[in-house]
Amino acid sequence: MLFLFVTPAQAFDTIFPAHRFTSIRSDAPVLPLDRSMRIYGRLFHAGQTDYFTVHGQSGDELRLEMAVPQLDGLKKFRPSVAVIGPGLPMGVHDGAYFTVPNGLGAHVIEPAARERDLNDAMSGARFWLTQAFQLRLPAEADYYIAVFDKSGQRGKYVLNLGPPEETDLLTAFQRPIQFLEIRAWYHPTQLLAVIALAVMAVAVFFAGWLGRRQKTG
Repeated sequence: MLFLFVTPAQAFDTIFPAHRFTSIRSDAPVLPLDRSMRIYGRLFHAGQTDYFTVHGQSGDELRLEMAVPQLDGLKKFRPSVAVIGPGLPMGVHDGAYFTVPNGLGAHVIEPAARERDLNDAMSGARFWLTQAFQLRLPAEADYYIAVFDKSGQRGKYVLNLGPPEETDLLTAFQRPIQFLEIRAWYHPTQLLAVIALAVMAVAVFFAGWLGRRQKTG
């Protein structure tokens, strides 16, 4: 969700778990390659695979990063990513994890042996950056990105697509709805606690204001 005072060069789009597909679908939204996209996803159960669709021209660059929130319970959650489409290797792929339609190939990006910490200045969320990948598309076509976990772990992930986008604390004030959505996805309990404190503070303020008004009235 964007606001009028955010210029297009600063903009990025967000996608949350409710907008993902667990199979390759022709009616799935097609994501652009030239715009920064942040997919805040979640594998809810063992064996789940999330699919996203991008479209590009031959020679276009597909850039993606995978990150896992630094939260309790996710230290061993390391999903894999597969890029599926024409012109990619057509070797034997384990159909237990993702689907490769006839005539297409796939390239699998496994979690890196060495990770690095990633801090989102906008939301204050902290992540482990587990994969970074770039590919020149070999053909003009739709390509599919699959996210899955081979060990059957469940958990949250962020899939960054497109050019990297720098954010800072000011971005949170420019895009308050995005900030709240990200915090609700990242750690809903913390967000509820903050909202509860804010509501209490407002209630105390109005109670004091009404008390002063009654005394002067």
